[in-house]
Amino acid sequence: MKTEEGIYMDESNANDSLLIASNKNVEQSTAVAAAERSLQSVPFFSLFRFANQFDLLLLIVGLLSAFAHGAFGPLMLFFFSAMIETFSGQPTNFCKLNFTALSIQYCQPDTLLTSANYLRHINQCNLTWTINDTSPIMFRAQLHRQALSLIGAGCVSVVFAFLQTSFCSLACERQTRRIREIAFDALLKKEITYFDTHTIGELSTILISNVNKIHDGIGDKLGLSVQFVSKIALSLIVAFYHGWKMTLVILSLAPAIWIVLIVASKIEQNIFGQELKAYECAGAIAEEVFRNIRTVLSFNGVEYEQAK
Repeated sequence: MKTEEGIYMDESNANDSLLIASNKNVEQSTAVAAAERSLQSVPFFSLFRFANQFDLLLLIVGLLSAFAHGAFGPLMLFFFSAMIETFSGQPTNFCKLNFTALSIQYCQPDTLLTSANYLRHINQCNLTWTINDTSPIMFRAQLHRQALSLIGAGCVSVVFAFLQTSFCSLACERQTRRIREIAFDALLKKEITYFDTHTIGELSTILISNVNKIHDGIGDKLGLSVQFVSKIALSLIVAFYHGWKMTLVILSLAPAIWIVLIVASKIEQNIFGQELKAYECAGAIAEEVFRNIRTVLSFNGVEYEQAK
């Protein structure tokens, strides 16, 4: 004849066994679903199959802005290098000028030239310059033009950067929202047998985490990719134009960089696949625990579930 304590222990062990069996069924169903849905590569342009004409228009404008934004980077460097050449090519060295002699020879008696007021009083004095020298007036005018060109290029670059980020992000948000709506509508139309091998937590992970990955791939990162490609292409053109020998020497290191990038991309792809599988399993287990939270707490199964 069993005692009450023995009966309680038998019931507790039975409930523990049921909980463990339920968790094992969750793991097995998740593993089966993951095996059926092995990660497969898809064409890049298939990510945009849910985009309508307005989304494509936004994306095209954003990518064109990204291309222009990347092209303005080398252009601004070109203007900056021109300013540096103007400074370095100025033959007049203010530190070596005899300002007292210049004041006596070319200026009015009450005007004394110094390094501080030299350019300010240059129009009041009758200074002469050699053919190879650049007068301060021409020097300042040249710097003024180059500075305005640099500022103008920077302002236009900011405008293109704004258009790039805004249009690419807007097109991406519209597409990901449509993908979630279509995925949810497809889940509602599934047969009941589909949910025997696909847990609720796994499906919520598909609607949230996986779509977020698509969002990251077709959003502002796509615009950044076009921007960097444009910047690299125009930079190479400018580099070959100004010094093709030095450019070839620097490009000799490019194969090593490409190999490192390819290896890093493969490693990242494998880690990404493992991450998706881990998220699906964790989401399924968490959903099962929350649905049976009273049973888990009654039999102190919190640590066991955390270990899973």
